[in-house]
Amino acid sequence: MMVRRCAQAIRVAALGLTLMVAACAGTSSSPRSVPRPNPNVITREEIESLRGAGDAYDVVRMLRPQWLRLRGTGSFRAEPPLWVYVDGLRAGTVSALREVPVALVMRMEFVDGVSATQRWGLDHGNGAIVILTRRTP
Repeated sequence: MMVRRCAQAIRVAALGLTLMVAACAGTSSSPRSVPRPNPNVITREEIESLRGAGDAYDVVRMLRPQWLRLRGTGSFRAEPPLWVYVDGLRAGTVSALREVPVALVMRMEFVDGVSATQRWGLDHGNGAIVILTRRTP
């Protein structure tokens, strides 16, 4: 009698465990997962999904605000600026983002301080924001 009750309890526990495992292994409600955006790139598709952005600064502030935080290693004199490049030309610091209308922006990329220093020189410790516009051939 005791053996039968133990066997029955084991079967019930096994069935419960099977149901819990099956419930946890459920399928996704969407046929494919949505890819996460690259944290160092803003695409035209992302820009078009925004409302209220008038210039490149607004785009960065709304989509990748971490780009605007200084993070490099400054010297005793001053913190290096975050440089902005538009179509391959240095446009200035963060304030230059205000000069680029959102309608012209095709792609934006954040280049970290190490990569920016290797590419453009020693005063790029905080990195750079590179903007590609519709004007680029």
